[in-house]
Amino acid sequence: MQPTLDEVQQMLNKAVQSVINVSKNVTQWTKGRKTLKKKDLSRRETATNIDVGAANGGDLPLALDQNAENVGERPGSPATSTMVVQKNYLKAVSENKDISKMISLLSTCISSMKKDVLTAIDRFKEYQFIWEKDREEDLKEFLQQEPRVSEFEAKIRAFQQLSIEINSKPEYESIGAIALVTEMLKLGLTSEIHLWKTCYGEACNKKYKKEINEISVFIEESFKKLQREIKDLDDIRLAMAALKDLRDNEIRIDMTILPIEECYAMLQKHEIDVPREEIERCDTLRYNWQKLLQLSSQTSSNLLEIQPLYKDGLKNDVKEFIKQCDKFYSDYNKVCIV
Repeated sequence: MQPTLDEVQQMLNKAVQSVINVSKNVTQWTKGRKTLKKKDLSRRETATNIDVGAANGGDLPLALDQNAENVGERPGSPATSTMVVQKNYLKAVSENKDISKMISLLSTCISSMKKDVLTAIDRFKEYQFIWEKDREEDLKEFLQQEPRVSEFEAKIRAFQQLSIEINSKPEYESIGAIALVTEMLKLGLTSEIHLWKTCYGEACNKKYKKEINEISVFIEESFKKLQREIKDLDDIRLAMAALKDLRDNEIRIDMTILPIEECYAMLQKHEIDVPREEIERCDTLRYNWQKLLQLSSQTSSNLLEIQPLYKDGLKNDVKEFIKQCDKFYSDYNKVCIV
């Protein structure tokens, strides 16, 4: 809290004292007056009046002549003049019982509100985890649970709800004569909440970005293998291996694409910054996967069509291989007997 209650109390005490001191300049009109003798002041004023009269070339006025005569010392009539100084109301005001009572009350009125002020501040303690917890550690514990998109979204929604709740609080809290302005506190809390929300959003993005990269690489490599022209048995073997690999991963990829799409839709919904390139890759991921499945179906059909041709050739090759093996065994046995 800035300024502190003690500082506010000190400034109030100074203000009270300044108000009291105003009575120093308020003089009493009807009560006792105090006279002070000022010889030097009287002589200076008399001398000044004489000089002014002489300079005008005329005689001094009677009043001045009389004052001039009083300048000199006479027995029993000292050459003095008097200056009247009036009393002020400072003492009367400061010693007044009602005013003294009010001063006493004002000297402790701010400090006495300390309990109520602390109670008002404690209302924000429910958000203390925002600045007490370590974001990285909290996120690490969360990721160890292998969260799904729905769990990431639940976290992000919780932070958004906190932000709305904080912004709905009043701009200030009135406690007696004190107004606790909460604008900067609310701004600081919402800024921290935004960092928490962004932290979880980026973690979700990072997790599914890795999966979208893996699927995109698999689709690209499978396309290259299945689009290769079949010229011999090696090409057939390569195509069949690609089809087998596709069948093994088909269910996994089908189950992964949907969460990826949900992830990027959720991030855009909650205004988490995501590179445009990633969003476009997500949008085309399912389309590319469907194209790959169509290509695999075409390749399977093509293999079935050319199967008889290559099957007959394979049978002939096998027969030829058997003959060569028989000849090799025969020649080998002859050499061994010799």
